[in-house]
Amino acid sequence: MILNICVPIKLKSGDLEKNKQLVSRVIESHPEYIEFRLDYFDDPSQITLDLLNSLIKKVHSNEIKVILTFRSSSEGGQAMIDINERLRIMTTMINSRPDFIDVEMNADDEIIKDSVSLALQNRIWVIFSYHDLKTTPTYQEARNIINNFNYRLTKQLSIDATIMGDCPYKLIFSAKKFEDNLVPLRLCQDMSEMKKGIISFCMGDAGIFSRVSCVKYGALLTFASLDDQTAPGQITITKMREAHNILYRS
Repeated sequence: MILNICVPIKLKSGDLEKNKQLVSRVIESHPEYIEFRLDYFDDPSQITLDLLNSLIKKVHSNEIKVILTFRSSSEGGQAMIDINERLRIMTTMINSRPDFIDVEMNADDEIIKDSVSLALQNRIWVIFSYHDLKTTPTYQEARNIINNFNYRLTKQLSIDATIMGDCPYKLIFSAKKFEDNLVPLRLCQDMSEMKKGIISFCMGDAGIFSRVSCVKYGALLTFASLDDQTAPGQITITKMREAHNILYRS
């Protein structure tokens, strides 16, 4: 078992030097992945190919993988933009050649079709994400989210499922009680046994156990902060490693 940790970074402006300083601080914590959250930009027009290329090059030079995300406001994102601007940003993200881009399962058809096609042409993995900001579904409801999305991809959007390879699903829920942690952990276990890429855990203080434990049950990675949370219940990378070492060291 490998403890893959992704540290998200809130990018808020096109100031390259300021962003590089922030990236350098995160690199010093030695995560396996860095996620750039682009929906925190005060002015999304400042999301340019040159900026992303420079930041990704810096991360890749330290052998850390990059995820690019522009989260919609309906799933916790910070920006309100129209579909044309979203398409521009997604195209810019893909052309900057990260390792992964995040595409929400509930995105518009045009966003999904164009992003998936361009990403796979450029050999970039797509993380298909879903966020429930209020609750945790039952296990069967969680499986249905994936099944219904696959039906939408293949039957409604006519996307060949075989070309998606190992593109992972990311299902994030909100825990109200400890038992809610069992849903994403079971999902990670079952999907990984089927050789399907999966990232799943619960947000909130009650969901910290699944954040720490999901990689033990087959998740590709978990998320931890440097010092600035991007989601409720997100613990620091130092605390994540400490907790994982106590619970699961061999």
